[in-house]
Amino acid sequence: FEKGEAKFNHQIDAIQAVASAGHGRILISDGTVTNVERHTTDGFARGRVSIKTAERILIIDFQNENLIARFENGEIVASVPDLIVIVEQDTAEPLATEVVKYGYRVSVLVFPAPESLTTPHALQYVGLKAFGYDFPDYKYIPSYASIQSVWDVYYKKDFTPQQ
Repeated sequence: FEKGEAKFNHQIDAIQAVASAGHGRILISDGTVTNVERHTTDGFARGRVSIKTAERILIIDFQNENLIARFENGEIVASVPDLIVIVEQDTAEPLATEVVKYGYRVSVLVFPAPESLTTPHALQYVGLKAFGYDFPDYKYIPSYASIQSVWDVYYKKDFTPQQ
């Protein structure tokens, strides 16, 4: 989806429009990057980003992509296979892990994974354990949206098969 299209269609601010267009949610809407740690291991860019809001600190671990978001008290609020996206506060442009820097004003959005990636079998390959995380008390809860095709939304109801 395009940010411009989302903003136009929803007539609200860009961040909310992008979240809505992707059936996502806003995890934090106003934060400042206070720390970025990066290192390369086994060909992967790994690290952690800390984002301070007025009330708390959100920590996002990444390995080329954002894997897990949790508050400083350890409360996990998002994880793979859902898509965790850090966006620039004023433009809603996504920021890749290698671009995020100290002082950036950001929001964090979470987009639901497709249903096929949320099965117990798929989570073995795309869930937190696949990336070496083990949180015994954490259970991934799918939040996928049932997304309809353009055909189903606009054409199927008016379609009459040719005889």
